[in-house]
Parts: sequence; C-alpha cells; structure tokens
Amino acid sequence: MTDNGRSPWLLGGAIALGTAILALVGWGQVKPVEVPWPLRWTHAPVLFAAVDSELSGPLEEALELWRKNTTHRVRLARPGETVDVVVHVDPALDVLGRASVQSRAGKILTVSIAVRPRPTLPVLLQEIGHSLGYGHPIAAPSGHIMRSSDPGSRDWRGLEGGDPSSVG
Repeated sequence: MTDNGRSPWLLGGAIALGTAILALVGWGQVKPVEVPWPLRWTHAPVLFAAVDSELSGPLEEALELWRKNTTHRVRLARPGETVDVVVHVDPALDVLGRASVQSRAGKILTVSIAVRPRPTLPVLLQEIGHSLGYGHPIAAPSGHIMRSSDPGSRDWRGLEGGDPSSVG
C-alpha cells in the first residue's frame, strides 16, 4: 500500500462529514417544531371512550401522557357523560391509525379514531393529537408525537403547553 499524500485529506474529509451529520441531528433535537393546529374544540375537557375493551388501558395511558406533557385536558368519559372522541379497533385498517375529524368553521364537532389491533403507544398518542386538531409538522424530528412517519412518544415541542425540554 502506498501513501500518495491523500490519507490526511481523506481523514479530514471524513471527520468534517461526520461532524456535519452530527450537527444536523443535534439541530433537529433543539430547533422549534411548528405543528399545524387549524382546528380546535370549543370546550374542555375533551372526553374519550374506548369501544373495544382492549383499548381502555392503553388509551388511558396515552391520555395521561397528553395531560402530563401539554395543557390539554383530556380524559376517558365516565358512564352517562357525552363522548367527544370514540376510539375503536379496525383490523381491516390500511394504516396504523386514522382520526376522522368532523368540524365546522374551524371548530371540532366529533371525532372517530380507528386503530389496528394492539396499537402502539406512539400511534395512540398521534391519533389523540389529530383528534385535538393537530396536523403533521414539516420535517419533524424522530421521536416527535406528530411525526407523520414513525411517530414517537417523547418530543412534545410545538403542542399547546408542550414541554420544549421533553426531547430525550
């Protein structure tokens, strides 16, 4: 093997490229995230109900995280209360989850959330976000609740009352 003087340049180039990639990843973890929020409820708390018993526990866990990490007042409905958001399992669903939001003049009227059997926590978190009127932010970093592909469960930036230090 001969050293024709290129080795230091190649090493320097590799280090510079690695540093640039790390800087981009780091910037994604600290930059503000602008989450579209075109629709709103006119009341709080927003009451959820699980149609399928297998969803009650996971849905309550997801709602608790929304209460803990944002200012949204969301909870499961008690017997006899009017339900705002119905959550059910649809084994034939072609995506992990889907929130069908009915609205008028920017105000949410009702929501139906469909999820596949045994939904993951990030899927439930994101569908709850859609039921609260949030959309997908452009170029959301990994781990963000409202990231369109591969949603996370630890980054709440850009959500009402979302903790900017919740990345982790």
